[in-house]
Amino acid sequence: MIFYPSGEVPVWHTVSYRPTIRALNLCVRRCRSVGAGMPARRKRQKAAPPPSSSSSSLQSPAGLESTSHRGVKRARTCFTSAQLTRLNDEFAASRYLTNGRRAAIAQQLVVSELQVKIWFQNQRAKLKKSARAAPADQNT
Repeated sequence: MIFYPSGEVPVWHTVSYRPTIRALNLCVRRCRSVGAGMPARRKRQKAAPPPSSSSSSLQSPAGLESTSHRGVKRARTCFTSAQLTRLNDEFAASRYLTNGRRAAIAQQLVVSELQVKIWFQNQRAKLKKSARAAPADQNT
């Protein structure tokens, strides 16, 4: 049993279900206020948005969209038709890429390796989804 200086047992010790994060945070605040000596949690710091050269604060930097609750979001990548053709050819040859192959494709297409990786993941998910939908279409 854990000893608490105030003699008060936190809520999450008395309940039989798994506590929520909110309940745990409430208990942590209560324990800190009575001096239980619990270690302080570090708060995550939000990344500062890149400095804007324009004087208007309403405009977002190029390629970035402003969202209300998450800060700054990257714009969606638009692949050219030549890039899509090449990616589709590679996907037809092999659905999975090695690290070296991914790096080579990214360099040739002038995109990041992450974009190539995500494109392949999305294509596999799309293929899997259409494969699941196909038997349902045949039954109707």
